Amino acid sequence: MKKYYENICFNRYEKIIISGTALMDSDYPNYIKNFEKLKDFGEKVLGISAGYQILAKIYKNILSKIEKIGVYKVKMIRKTP
Repeated sequence: MKKYYENICFNRYEKIIISGTALMDSDYPNYIKNFEKLKDFGEKVLGISAGYQILAKIYKNILSKIEKIGVYKVKMIRKTP
């Protein structure tokens, strides 16, 4: 079920996926505050692309301004469940 990010009651769900955006959509950073309540969610959350950036911002991580489009190798730092 697709939901938009205004007025979502996150605790109704067991797991949440925050997807990426269209390539030229750069408006989502203006709505980071709508995702703050995810910090109290307590269940699994997956952020893909812009979704990951949203999660990084609500946990006060610093993002680097790097534009990469396509397939790239990922270096695993450590295994986690």
